[in-house]
Amino acid sequence: MGATQSRHFPWAVLGTALLAGCAAVEPVVPPTDLPEVRPGYVAGYLQPNQLPDTVAILPPPPAAGSAAAAADEELYRATRKLKETPRWAQAAKDAELRFPQATEHFSCALGVAISAEATPHLNMLLRRVRMDSSRANDKPKDHYKRPRPFMVSKEPSCTPKSDATAKPDSYPSGHASIGWAWALTLAEVAPEKADAILARGYAYGQSRVVCGVHYRSDVESGRVVGAPTRSTPRKWRSRARKCSRPGRQVPGPRPIAPPRRRRSRWTASPAPARRASRPGPPRGRAAAWRAPVSGKMQISSRGSPR
Repeated sequence: MGATQSRHFPWAVLGTALLAGCAAVEPVVPPTDLPEVRPGYVAGYLQPNQLPDTVAILPPPPAAGSAAAAADEELYRATRKLKETPRWAQAAKDAELRFPQATEHFSCALGVAISAEATPHLNMLLRRVRMDSSRANDKPKDHYKRPRPFMVSKEPSCTPKSDATAKPDSYPSGHASIGWAWALTLAEVAPEKADAILARGYAYGQSRVVCGVHYRSDVESGRVVGAPTRSTPRKWRSRARKCSRPGRQVPGPRPIAPPRRRRSRWTASPAPARRASRPGPPRGRAAAWRAPVSGKMQISSRGSPR
């Protein structure tokens, strides 16, 4: 009995210590329930020092009197004809970036209704992508301070309630960068629907021109900002691959190879099959030498001529 107690006592002490240590560990916050860093926004994947230097990446906005500025103005005037049309209403709907309303922008192209309840991981993925893309626009917006089109023309945009509080930071378009980052992310989540998703992401940026809150060059530069902020962290790609597996949140036709069964190192492998031996000449000293003989050569019992 004493030997048995001494053999099991250390394990009992170790188990008690492990349980006490686990009780002291703080619970891990699940990735679908992150705290908000500001109202409606959760922390992104990138640290401030990991954000791309968008001021260095982007060229300055078109100068006054340039051909590019004239093209911006021409497209702005052409889109004023879309006022009170279904495209105008869609542009006003695309202006919403708050969740859960923002999840509706790509649900049709993706073929899945995105929500915190039905697709919690995908919902949080889009929220964190939005934060990173939004922060990447801050420096060039503050640096150039380009007036918005409706501020210059004195005409209302498709979101007149927001015109009074809007800032002169038209370049680059934050909505365009976020929408393009969303499109690139979802195209990796569901690659079989990438064409429809990317087309929706492009149209989402164009809604800012239709709305009258951005010029064409603002939207184009916004897509340039959205691409590197989305492609930097590997966590996005890892999460996208997990979400794209059949049976997860976004089912798709992508085949998944069955797991390979590994043979245990202790499993005896079958003996290799022996090759069938061909009949050959007899061996041994008593065997006769079957080489052709000529003349009076004789074969001895030892198998050698004499």
